[in-house]
Parts: sequence; structure tokens; C-alpha cells
Amino acid sequence: MNKLHAFFERPQSRAAKIVQFILIFAIFFSVGSAFLEVQFPQLVKNFSSFFVISEKIILVLFSIEYFLRFISAPKKLKFFWGPFNLIDLAAILPFFFGINASAARVFRLLRLLKIARHLHILEVFHFRGTILQKIFPLLVVLSALKLFVWFLESRGLWISEKSLGELFAIIGFALGIILAEKISTTSGKYFSIRESFFRIFGLMEALAAFFPNEKRLFAHWLRKLLGVFRDEKRSVLDFSAENKRLFDMIQKYETPPAEMAILVKDAATEANFLLQKRFDFVPTAYNLLLQQVTLLYLFLIVIFLPGATGLVSVIVATYILYGLYHVTLDFDTVTGSEYNLISVSTNDIEKFILFLEK
Repeated sequence: MNKLHAFFERPQSRAAKIVQFILIFAIFFSVGSAFLEVQFPQLVKNFSSFFVISEKIILVLFSIEYFLRFISAPKKLKFFWGPFNLIDLAAILPFFFGINASAARVFRLLRLLKIARHLHILEVFHFRGTILQKIFPLLVVLSALKLFVWFLESRGLWISEKSLGELFAIIGFALGIILAEKISTTSGKYFSIRESFFRIFGLMEALAAFFPNEKRLFAHWLRKLLGVFRDEKRSVLDFSAENKRLFDMIQKYETPPAEMAILVKDAATEANFLLQKRFDFVPTAYNLLLQQVTLLYLFLIVIFLPGATGLVSVIVATYILYGLYHVTLDFDTVTGSEYNLISVSTNDIEKFILFLEK
């Protein structure tokens, strides 16, 4: 069972990767045929036997894949409730209950979400630890809502307004510009803090070279700096005592303080800038408004853009716009916390501290 589980979840062999490519092809073929049924019904009707047989083969293929992955999963319950696995089940289960053609078309389009699993497995792109993973629950919810709305549209039970596409395109473009501008602002904060760390590293390296007997003091200063930087409840005032230690140290060597005191002053100034800059957040009210506007726009797409156009628009707009919004939050919280995909690396400083403490 372990080998079978690895065959699907961690494909390394040539045979396993071929199977993954076959499944990807089947997904695109199934979704493409559903699109053709809407846009070119006469073409599908002329080759109906081909499309019907192909769909049955694909259904069997997906069913076998799900069954083999389920029986080989070490934890069956965890497997069942996995978001990708629920999508896989929803993409095959309704077809065993004889649903009508319109509903079947909607569920076949759901298979497009299966592509994320296979591309992740084949390392075409990474899923874990990415913005996509963060926004995936919203992406699934909005896609499922759009599929349900599409089903109602096919039964004549929903609003069908095709003239709003251009308006939504203009609004989406404007929203994208606003989000891009916010990324520019928050990324500026991120890079300024990174540069400040570089300068602090250089200054402390110079001081350690000039005053080798004070290495432990410099290590202590850097360690305290990182501690205050990472603790959201502490402010620049909590670091004042550490800066005073540096000034007291330099007075032992220079009376009155001279050239070397300039390095100490620059280090203290950079530390204060660093600690103050990390709290230079975009105002919460602006963040909240931007989030609400983005979500409202996405829900309006679900409601008003019909059919396949609406579904594709929901997926693409959610990935781009809400993904961009999430990036702005990550850039703004450089110390990590809830948004921890983009944070300033302090590895070099930490290694330097260990070097000084030897």
C-alpha cells in the first residue's frame, strides 16, 4: 500500500509521471468538451457518440484513481476531508446518480480544480507555503457558488445578464491597479527594513573588528535587537538601554568620543529606524475597505457573469485580485505573525551573533 500511495502522491518513476500526465489530459479534455457543448452544440451533436464514450472512459479513469488513492491512504478520514480529495469526489460522484445534461456539464467543469493537485505533484508549481494555499478555501467556495448559480441558470432560475462583462473588466482592471499601488507601498517598507539590517550587519562587523574584546557585547546587542524586532508588543523604547551600553562602551576607549563613536551612533540610529519602521502599517481602515471591495467584486461576478465566462472569471479574478491583496498583507507584516509567507530574513545576523559569541 505504501508503494501505491507514493505512486500517486509522490510520483518519481516514469510510469507514475505518465499516469499524472494522462490524468491532466483527461481533465482538460473533459472541461473542454463541456465548453464545446455550450458554445458549439451542433458540433458536439454531430460527434455525440465520440464525446459520450470519451466521457465514460474519463469517469472510469477518475473513479479508479480516487479508489486507489483512498485504499492506499494511511489515514482514510483525513484523506476523505482533504480539500483536493473533496473536489475529486465531487467531480465523479454526481455522475453515478444520473444527473441531467446541464448539471453534468457544471460538475465536469469542477474538474478544472483537480488540475492544481496534479501540477503540484509534478512540481509544475508549489502549493504548500504559497499565496494560493492561503486563498484556496475562498477560491473553492466562490467556484462552488458559481457552479451552483450556473446550474440555476441552465434551469432558467437565475439572472442572466451578458452585457455586464465589459463593466466588470473595467472595474477589475481598476481594482488591480489599486492593489498594485498598495504592493508598491508595502514592498517599499519590506525592502527598507532589509537594507537597514544589511547596514547594521556592516556596522557591527566594523565595530567587532575595531574592538575584538567587546564581541560579546555586540552579540548581546544584536540578540536583543532581534528579540524586540520580533515581539509585536515591544517598542523602540525597550531597546534604549542596549544603545546606552554601546555608548558607555565607546567612552572607555575614546574620551571624548571621536571617530569610533560615529559607528556606534549610526548603529543605534539604524536600530531605532528598524524598530519604528516595522510598525509603519497601512491603516487598518484602508486594508478593511480594500478587502471588502475585492470580496464584493468577486461575489458580483458569481451573481451576474453567466456560464463558463463567469466561472473562469471567478477563478482568475480570485487568484489574481485576492492573491494580490494577500501579498500586500504579507509585505506589511515583515515580522511574520499571521501573514508569514514574506518576512525579512535574519539568518545572516543570527550566524554573525554565533560567530561573535565563540
